[in-house]
Amino acid sequence: MASVYEPENLKEEAMRNMLIVDTAINLEALTELLVSKGIVANVELDYMRDKLKSTPKYKVVYEMAQKMVNTAELYERDPQAYLRELFAAKMRGRV
Repeated sequence: MASVYEPENLKEEAMRNMLIVDTAINLEALTELLVSKGIVANVELDYMRDKLKSTPKYKVVYEMAQKMVNTAELYERDPQAYLRELFAAKMRGRV
């Protein structure tokens, strides 16, 4: 992922974020329309959401995103862990 602190990547990162937000807005609008018209119920949406999260198409990506969230939370609780990982990556030439 590009760093927003690098000027050459700022526009690309902003456009990617806009696409994500636009997609979320479209999906929420569609979902609200379907529920308000009685076409589907919230419980059905919850069921399908959970079902799709466990399919091969989404499971790996979802688990990877969850791992990133867990790592970020670890670094928030223990900034020294972040510095250790950063230093180790630097020593291996990955940064």
